[in-house]
Amino acid sequence: MLRFAFARTVGCLLVLAAMPAARGQAVYGSIVGTVTDATGAAVPNAKVTINDVSRGVSFSTLTNEAGNYAQQHLIVGVYEVHVEAGGFSPYVGRNISVEVD
Repeated sequence: MLRFAFARTVGCLLVLAAMPAARGQAVYGSIVGTVTDATGAAVPNAKVTINDVSRGVSFSTLTNEAGNYAQQHLIVGVYEVHVEAGGFSPYVGRNISVEVD
């Protein structure tokens, strides 16, 4: 009887080991962009503030030397993006929808 229980346990473990790994579903989205001036030149070190309109949560980042920025791990919703850089007028992007993945 002990031999049967051991064989059944080993058999179950082998079946579980052979199953493909379960993949989790993504629950976050991202906002990415590039800040440029009127001539199309990149604006490095611009302050980008991303506001979750419904939750009142803010995230801040800076653009890199190519003017690029990214904010990951955002919950699905509607956001505003505020961009500020010395020598430039502020910019506000409204009603930006973030969806999963």
